[in-house]
Amino acid sequence: MSTKKMNIRMRRETLGLTIEHVAQRLGVDKSYLSRIETGQRAATDEQAREIADILVMPVELVLLECGRLPSDVRGAIQVDAAGVTAVVRSHVEQDAVVYPTHPRIAPAPKPALDLQGDPDLPATVTVSKATTSYRAHSYHTKVPPSAIIPFIEAFSKAGDWVADPFCGSGMTGVAALSSGRHALLSDLSPAAVHIARNYTTPCNSDDLAQALKEVEALVRPTMRWLYTPDLHDGRNIEYTTWSDVFACVSCSKPIVYWDVVDSVDGDRVTCPSCGAVARKAEFRWLDEVPVQTHVSQGSNRISSHSPTDAERDLISQTSAAPIPYWVPKGSFGQEREMWRAGHKAMGISSVCDFYTRRNLHALAALRHAIVTVADGRIREALLFAFTACANRASKRYQWNAKRPTNVMSGTLYVSSLRYEWNVWSLFRRKAADLMRYYAAFPNTTTQAQVFQRSATNLDCVATDAVDFVFMDPPFGSNIFYADSSLLWDAWLGTLTDQAAEIVINKHRPRHAGGKNVTEYGELMTQAFGEVARMLRHGGRSVLAFSNSDDRVWSAMQDAISDAGFEVRSVHLLNKGQPSIKGVKGQLGKEQVTRLDLMLCLAHRDRPVSTHGRPAAAQSYIDNAIAAALAAGAQRTDHIYSLVLRDALRDGLSVTGITMPKIEARCMLVAERDAHGLWNPNRAILPQPSRDFITGYLDLETPLPVAQGTPVPDAPPSERSVAGGRNSSVYLAHSYHTKVPPEAIKPFIEHFTKPGDVVLDPFSGSGMTGVAAALTGRHAILNDLSPAAAHLAWNHTRACKPADLKAGFKVIESALTERFSEIYATTDDNGAPAEIQWTIWSTKHRCPNCSKEFLLWDTVDQKTGRIARDSTCPRCFVEFDRRRFEVVDNVPAWISFKRADGTRGHKSAEVSDVTRARAFAREDIKEWFPTTPLGPDREMFQRCALHLQGIRTVADMYTARNLLALSLIWAEIQKVKNPRVQRALAFAFTNTAWHGTRMRRFNARGGHRPLTGTLYVPQLSSEANVLAVMRKKINQLCAFYSGFKPASEHSPRVMVGSATSLERISENSVDYVFTDPPFGSNIFYADCNIIWESWLGRVTDRTLEAVINKSLGQTAGGKTLSDYADLMASALEEIARVLKPGGWATIVFHNTDADVWSALRDAAAAAGFEFHEAASLDRKQQSHKGYKGREGKEDVAHFDVVMNLRKPQGPVDAERVQELNEEDLIDLIEHAARNATIASNGVQGIHAEVMRQLISKGSQWFPDFADVRRIWNRRALGSI
Repeated sequence: MSTKKMNIRMRRETLGLTIEHVAQRLGVDKSYLSRIETGQRAATDEQAREIADILVMPVELVLLECGRLPSDVRGAIQVDAAGVTAVVRSHVEQDAVVYPTHPRIAPAPKPALDLQGDPDLPATVTVSKATTSYRAHSYHTKVPPSAIIPFIEAFSKAGDWVADPFCGSGMTGVAALSSGRHALLSDLSPAAVHIARNYTTPCNSDDLAQALKEVEALVRPTMRWLYTPDLHDGRNIEYTTWSDVFACVSCSKPIVYWDVVDSVDGDRVTCPSCGAVARKAEFRWLDEVPVQTHVSQGSNRISSHSPTDAERDLISQTSAAPIPYWVPKGSFGQEREMWRAGHKAMGISSVCDFYTRRNLHALAALRHAIVTVADGRIREALLFAFTACANRASKRYQWNAKRPTNVMSGTLYVSSLRYEWNVWSLFRRKAADLMRYYAAFPNTTTQAQVFQRSATNLDCVATDAVDFVFMDPPFGSNIFYADSSLLWDAWLGTLTDQAAEIVINKHRPRHAGGKNVTEYGELMTQAFGEVARMLRHGGRSVLAFSNSDDRVWSAMQDAISDAGFEVRSVHLLNKGQPSIKGVKGQLGKEQVTRLDLMLCLAHRDRPVSTHGRPAAAQSYIDNAIAAALAAGAQRTDHIYSLVLRDALRDGLSVTGITMPKIEARCMLVAERDAHGLWNPNRAILPQPSRDFITGYLDLETPLPVAQGTPVPDAPPSERSVAGGRNSSVYLAHSYHTKVPPEAIKPFIEHFTKPGDVVLDPFSGSGMTGVAAALTGRHAILNDLSPAAAHLAWNHTRACKPADLKAGFKVIESALTERFSEIYATTDDNGAPAEIQWTIWSTKHRCPNCSKEFLLWDTVDQKTGRIARDSTCPRCFVEFDRRRFEVVDNVPAWISFKRADGTRGHKSAEVSDVTRARAFAREDIKEWFPTTPLGPDREMFQRCALHLQGIRTVADMYTARNLLALSLIWAEIQKVKNPRVQRALAFAFTNTAWHGTRMRRFNARGGHRPLTGTLYVPQLSSEANVLAVMRKKINQLCAFYSGFKPASEHSPRVMVGSATSLERISENSVDYVFTDPPFGSNIFYADCNIIWESWLGRVTDRTLEAVINKSLGQTAGGKTLSDYADLMASALEEIARVLKPGGWATIVFHNTDADVWSALRDAAAAAGFEFHEAASLDRKQQSHKGYKGREGKEDVAHFDVVMNLRKPQGPVDAERVQELNEEDLIDLIEHAARNATIASNGVQGIHAEVMRQLISKGSQWFPDFADVRRIWNRRALGSI
């Protein structure tokens, strides 16, 4: 017996009354009363009142005990049976799904993570929304999983925990599960938790399909009643177009908007009755009527017609019929940000009012059928399909003249023309989408924990427990999630807590709960603080964000900093399709961006400046705009996003960076076309007077052709070749890497005869041409780089030293007086003197005493060493140098020449600093290069040039040296003698290199930039460029005095890719000697940009054979595969132009086995035979070579000289296959037996091992690190 049916007896016994006594007073026998007490018999109303009076109980309780309803309830049922039924059902069904407020399984705290630098990530992430996961359920904004996965994989490993405290639709969870990570997802919104849970929880698609059939059987009668007007013809209504009806402001007659939509001009509507014209907002809303019905009959084909009488009658019937199911009752009024007066005019004051009565019937019946499903996971998945169609089934589905598209996200706008969709058709299609989604759900052991919680309070997650965080928080006032999710929340039975929502309200006043930007920032700080707490130290968080309001971005910057984070990198996110706001921005209706920014955050390990973030100067913004335009950005929002990205990455304040300001600055340097796209205005941007490279290229004279001289059958017997770097030709002009001519000559003399044709397809500075000219051979020098053509031409053409000196004398005479002013200073006695060089030093602020000091003051000026740990000269506290905030860069030390020619040094005085800073780029009248130099270049990334404020080549110079160089270059253009002019330009480009901020201080003298890089040191030496050029002229005169070519035919110079040598005929070259790019060792296009910018032509980087490490593929970076393909194409061309039986010598080195394999495979694919190789010792180390010798980097100093032969018959080369560690040990032992090789240490051993392997055409190569490891074990006697 149910305890609920024993209240009468319990009450009687409590009062001490017998059943006989109560029965007697009631006028019945005791067995009758006993049946009443046990619920076996119902009491009459009169009996119930008597029992209640006797037992002193509420009469309603007695009636209910007896199985009878109170009279008022019975009356309500008689009046509104459906309504009472719905109320009863709501008691059970309203809370159909209840979500947890904390994770069931949570990660434990972890030790700090030691990331070895940030990995290579794309500058721009471009993704598509057209994926199964993206389409399964709509949401106001999503970051597609494909955009999140690269960051998850970069900053975590399989099995790690990935969190998203603003999880929204759960795309972070989808990405995490796809990558084999656990996910911890939370959100304030019930709808978000519902969507995220279903996106990240597997479901058996077969069980779901069966449940769908059962639900269909339950709702089929309802759906047929609602959407089949004529049961005989069986046609179903797929959707109905509805129109608003307005009252004319003039004649008051009704205007059906459908009838006038084609004549609407903007927002102006013409009344068809009286001709009055007014804005639509001025008309009074009267009603809504169906204007077009779209039906189907057993197929996907839909036909349209005006509503029939039967269809109108059906609408009337469904509107009048009560709904016997639970429906949401949430109100919608002025307390909502998205409420507008138009909603009130249309009678929309609750959630139900967003639906037609017919669709409200359908949705309520469908939901009722779903909540009766017994299996909890299947029920929740069906509700997932239900909420996925709840918005489409509302009045928010805007009419489209072409075809139905979708509901506008992020708004509750109801259009004057809209669709009423068949709910079952929507649900059936969405359920099919879900079954496909679940069928393809990742098969993983990881799981997602989803719970409802504010991001400002995540105390349910332990500190240091999460490995990576990806978050896409509310974008200020862009989207109001509580309002936008209202329909979903209402059908789920729980609304979002607006008081805790992190937004900036525009219409909701503060007294009604609205928030301003300050409160938004405070809430974001709390949320980011929670992220910083639960993220393990050393981990990374990525923040996806977008806004066009600089106040919002400034609040975000403050929140990030106050939470203890710093920005490590910033990336653009292009989702492919804009949101509704993005579309408005694209159409120019609103100034919003369609691009998001993804900020990579790390725990801050440096002190925050007490002076706040420095402002982004106008020059900085202009340079960023120029770089954006040069990179191909044309839309204002794209340019704005790129400028904003740069400022955020560089730690600058974004206050004042707005789209209107960017648009105004674009107008100064670009022109806008009819589509609103910007194109750089070439008339405004300064350009060089001419392309200096053109004069080096002879495109008319035929190239030399091989004459068929015999060739040797074997390479030179010498296995080691030496080449120095101190010859006059080697010192004539700086270059990133050269093979000295004396190392090339023996190969040319061995493989060719005088008069033969030598080709170098990667000619670089032209050393092959020098060697060919000195040995009486013809030469063809080709390179992708225009700077290489400039160097090769001048290296291989004689020039009379007297003429060169005379030409420089003219320039010197014209500029001496001006340069005396530019480089003016005073000596230690106050007498006039001329600066020879100035050391510029960074100025720092001590984190301990806050005093400022120069880095120069902390340097050992005898050795020039800058220690990692530096001591503040004010308070003597020692810190890691990186913790000292950089506040300025100023002249610190000056070397000068007195009037009598003697030299002296001094600390820069106030007058020196003032004079140096008085120079301004804006005052320079002569042309200078402004070639963009930005994040699309490998060296920009590697050298962190953004920290130096560099955006163009001009930024590589101080304003003083930029002025001085522009004056010299202008004078060179006036020289009439072409050979002298080119020789002067030859000297100038070397001077322009030394005149940059890259020129590094050297305590031993000989300040110079590092080669193979664009590194700008903290102590840079600003040279007197006229003095530098004077010295270079003397060096060139020495070179040209000793240059005695044996051939009367100067080498031919070409600019182009080695992958396309179409000017060179097949089989027309006798011999090839070349030194191709070494993978990722040197990026010639970047390193040559200084010279090329002055010369007026820059390298086409799309064909450069390199392997990028810092530049992602989406930003134009190349992979090992790209490099291998380019090298394969180049070697195919070399094989094509080389005569049969001809030889090709390739100089190469790299520490990466995969790069060696790529080159070897390319040579084999081109058909070359492998012969005995040699090694080249350049004697002097490059910058990277020194690091390799010191063990700081794995760098191969010795080059391998490969000798390849184009076969005249089938290739039959010996190949070493699948070598193991024992084989490598044997190779190293064999190399070590040669005392000369062994004396060069691991560098020499590595070169010898690679030489042996490539000589045999090996398909296997060891990494340098493997050779070093075994060599070190051998030294310790452990082998």
